[in-house]
Amino acid sequence: MRIFAALPSVSIFLQIGAVLCQSSGSLPSSADILYWPIASSSQPSLLAKVEYDSKTLETNVLSYTPPVADNNDDKNGQQQDLVRVGFFVDTPASPKQWVGSLISRSALTTQQRQKLHLYLGPTSEQPYHVSLSPHFNQSTDALDVDLVFSKPGPQPELNKPVVVNPDGTNPEVVEKTLFQKYWWVFLLVTFLAMSGGGGEGGQQ
Repeated sequence: MRIFAALPSVSIFLQIGAVLCQSSGSLPSSADILYWPIASSSQPSLLAKVEYDSKTLETNVLSYTPPVADNNDDKNGQQQDLVRVGFFVDTPASPKQWVGSLISRSALTTQQRQKLHLYLGPTSEQPYHVSLSPHFNQSTDALDVDLVFSKPGPQPELNKPVVVNPDGTNPEVVEKTLFQKYWWVFLLVTFLAMSGGGGEGGQQ
């Protein structure tokens, strides 16, 4: 009898353990963000590996390895080498299509914190674009991830019924009268006439 009485408490502990294991696991989606110098490299390198959940908006940066500074600085100390930041996607035209944005190499090699904007489709959790911008908030993380969702554009109103008269002709559109169109002109003329008349009376 004592064994059967202890079974409910054991099942409760097992359920709590399963919930803790699920919460400590990885997020459902992940993305590898690459950086690709235009002039000095023929292959991209891993910049960051991030995990995200499009429903809870939770993100996790697994790794972040920005490029190191080199000796290609000009007189002002600014690096002229541009870096492509993005990833490869599978499209009908190409199974390995590069998408991303451009950023200066100096922006990645400095100690300034960066914010990674990961753009997700309206019906899919797969990213379709990525960009970087300076992160000015007080944060201890070197990289912050922001999930950006695209909104569907305006859709044309199809199958709208056409309103016609009982005899099948188009309804007549009542045009506005002259006063309805230019009432503000009459109001302006009246105001100028009244203000001008008062001035002449004061001079006499």
